[in-house]
Amino acid sequence: MLAVLLAVHVGLFRIPFTEAHRPYTRPTVYEPFADGISQKVPPDLGNKELAALGFVDVTAAPFRADPTGESDSTDAIRRAIVAARDAQMVCFFPPGEYKVSDTLLCIQDLYRRSNGAVTGGRMHPCLLVGSRRGRRPEIVLAPNSPGFGDPKKPKYVVHFWARACQEGEPTQPQPNISMNQMLVGIDVRIAPGNPGAVGIRHRAAQGSGVQDCLIDATHGLTGLEGGAGSGGGHAGITVIGGRYGLDLRETQPAPTIAGITLVGQTEAAILCSSRQSLAAVGVKIVSKAPGPVIRSIGVPWCPHNGQMCLVDSEIVCEHRASTVVQAERSVYLNNVYV
Repeated sequence: MLAVLLAVHVGLFRIPFTEAHRPYTRPTVYEPFADGISQKVPPDLGNKELAALGFVDVTAAPFRADPTGESDSTDAIRRAIVAARDAQMVCFFPPGEYKVSDTLLCIQDLYRRSNGAVTGGRMHPCLLVGSRRGRRPEIVLAPNSPGFGDPKKPKYVVHFWARACQEGEPTQPQPNISMNQMLVGIDVRIAPGNPGAVGIRHRAAQGSGVQDCLIDATHGLTGLEGGAGSGGGHAGITVIGGRYGLDLRETQPAPTIAGITLVGQTEAAILCSSRQSLAAVGVKIVSKAPGPVIRSIGVPWCPHNGQMCLVDSEIVCEHRASTVVQAERSVYLNNVYV
C-alpha cells in the first residue's frame, strides 16, 4: 500500500510540460529558492510603498480602479488580480466602493517546476484582501449588468477556480488543486436588476476560503456558492437576502464553515450536498421563508454526500409554518437553539 501511495504522489509531479500547457502556465521560480516565492517586484506598480510589502494596490498605476464607485472598475481589477497572482503578491483593495459589471475571474494557473513537470499553481494563488482601515471595501455589481438576469443561468460576481492539471484540460476547473486562494475583508453587493447573480463562487481545497465578508444578495440569487474543504474553509461571512444564502451542493471533501450569519433568504439559507460531512460551527440563521431553512441533499452514487454537523448555532424561524431541516442524509446537532 505504501508503495502505491508513493507512486501516486510521485506521479502527480511527473506530468511533462508541453506547448499546450504554455499559455496557462507560470514560469519556473529559481530565486531565492527553486519553486518557492519570488522576491521580484514589478517595476510598473505605482504604489511603491505597498509593493515593497507584497501588495498590489488596485487604485494605483497601472490599474487605477475607481474607489468612488462612479466609473466601472471591472477591467482595472481584473488586470490587478492577474498582476498580483503572476508576481506572487496580494491584490489589495483600499477603502471604497468598486463598481463592476462582469465577473472578476480569480484563476489559478498551472506551474512549471524546476524539474520540468507541470503541477497546480499553489504558490501562485489569487489573494484578494481589503484594507482594515475605516469602512470595509465593497465590490458592487452594477444595476442590470449583462448576463446576470436569469436565475436559471447563474453568473458569478467573483469566481475563484484553478486550471485542471491531472483531471482535464487547462481550460477546465479542478477544485482539488485550487489552493491558498483567498478573499478577505471585502464586501460584495448585488444591485437591482441582477436576479441571476451569485456573489462569490469558491469551491476549493487547502488554504482557500472566504473570510470577513458581507454579501448583500437582496437583488440576486445566491450569496456564496461552493464549499472549501480538504483543509480549506469559509469563516466570518454574513449573507443578506437572496433566494439562497450558501449553496454547498458542490464542495471538496469535509467542507467547513464558521461564524456564518444568514438573514432573509426567500427559499433556503443553506443547500448542502457536500462531499462527506459539512462541519458548520457558530451559524446564525434568521428566516422568514416557509422552509426548509436548511436542505441536506443526498446523491445516489455516494452515501457519504450531504451529511451535516451543526454546532453552537441558532436558527430563528419567523414564518409560523417553517421547517428547520430537511435531510436525506445524517444530521448531527450539538448546542443548537431553534
